Amino acid sequence: MNQFPDSQPARDLPIPPRYWWLKRIAIAVGLLIVGLVGLRLWWGHIVDRRIDEMVAKYHAAGDPILPEDFVTESLPDDQNAVWYFEQAGTSITYPNGVDIDIHDIDFNGELHYTNAADVAAIIEANTRVIELAHTARKMRKADWKFDATQPLLTINQTPRAPFRSLVYFLRVAATHDALKGKPLDAIARISDVLVLSDVFREESTLVSQIVADAQAMAACDTIRKIAPLLARAKPNEDVKRLIAALLDIQSSKQGWNRAMLFEQAQLLDTLTRLADARLTATNFAGVTVGGTTSPLMTIYVVALGPMLKTSGFDMIAHTHKAQEAGTMASYQQATKHFDEWSAFDQMSGFPTDQLTIGIRGKLVGSYSRVILLHFRHRAIRFATATVLAINLFESDHGRRPETLDELVPDYLPSVPLDPFAPGDQPIRYLPHAEDPRLYSVGENGIDDDGAFDESDLSGRGGKSPDIPFFLDRDTLTELLDEWSGQHTEQEDEDRGDTQEDQKE
Repeated sequence: MNQFPDSQPARDLPIPPRYWWLKRIAIAVGLLIVGLVGLRLWWGHIVDRRIDEMVAKYHAAGDPILPEDFVTESLPDDQNAVWYFEQAGTSITYPNGVDIDIHDIDFNGELHYTNAADVAAIIEANTRVIELAHTARKMRKADWKFDATQPLLTINQTPRAPFRSLVYFLRVAATHDALKGKPLDAIARISDVLVLSDVFREESTLVSQIVADAQAMAACDTIRKIAPLLARAKPNEDVKRLIAALLDIQSSKQGWNRAMLFEQAQLLDTLTRLADARLTATNFAGVTVGGTTSPLMTIYVVALGPMLKTSGFDMIAHTHKAQEAGTMASYQQATKHFDEWSAFDQMSGFPTDQLTIGIRGKLVGSYSRVILLHFRHRAIRFATATVLAINLFESDHGRRPETLDELVPDYLPSVPLDPFAPGDQPIRYLPHAEDPRLYSVGENGIDDDGAFDESDLSGRGGKSPDIPFFLDRDTLTELLDEWSGQHTEQEDEDRGDTQEDQKE
């Protein structure tokens, strides 16, 4: 007997309206998710295809853009100039009783004969360093052991202290040899530094390019200070070869292009890794290599991956424009071609750029100062070669040339152009000024008749109207007798009395 006559089977109960809405909402959300996933896949496919086309374009031009493109021939240590230079830098030792450091020696004319014995002892104790540097110079081939498997964002990690110490040592050795009447040995030491700078350019990174420029400019500084002594070398073929090496900027041009291409490859690699969650992102204001990130952040980054990759096209185009600027004939042309701040403002106008502006600020460097340094290095090399040619002319003829045209073709193939001057204008020459000098018109491109500011002779501070390269000032010829051991006991006593008076 049915005790519940009014009951209905469960399947006949009506579904409450709210459950119908939940079902519809669930279906709608599911369709939305499917649509978003499809949109994400389509968007990613389009962006990846654009990347593939860009990579193919770079490769067709013979330019590297992927990490593996920067891998060079693997060399054993005994055939690798990098290894010899590094060994030379780490092998520098100081004999007992020597209380000076090569890093502390002043090259501005204050290197007194009281240091001569210590410097000679240091050089005598480090003949192996000189031999290693000489072997590296003759070898030339370089292998920096580039690892294409690690993120390019972490590549700038090569220890540079040994190479920096080696540059100081070789400059000291060159100065010592010149003052001791051995100009050919001095030229060999300077040539070692110039080759070391070329080897650094093969490491590809922009940091290495900047270091290479600094090394070459340091060598030029030493050359100008001992130029009158180098010009005494007989025969003078080695001096002329050094002049030719200073005028040859092919390695600098190649290094610049390779470094800027590496910057572009670094952008592509970093944004691709970040978009694929192979780098951790703490937020859009910075990128952290390694570590862990939350699942929510990973989903966020992966979902917006195409946007990150898309922002890379503008960053790479910006960096490529800076690369082109560095290849211009003059600094004035470069600044017209590459206006850094207007380029950033243009990039910031895109909606997606507002979301990636923090990452862009971390990954895209300020290239204006690097471009300026690149052209300053070129001007310093050209001016140094001309200073050396003038001293060589004076050694042969007993006078300085009245014009730089007198140096052509016996001492210079042509008068070097001023990289800061608009158009094809040569470096200026003031042989009869109170301070005889060459000069470059400097960053502003305006010829101020060789005017300069004593507090900013390099022009780096922006105060000096022109950049001077003095022919008499700051040379070390006044130390020649002191370092040659030709001073007398009376001169020692007089100098000692003078020093005591100065202390009082």
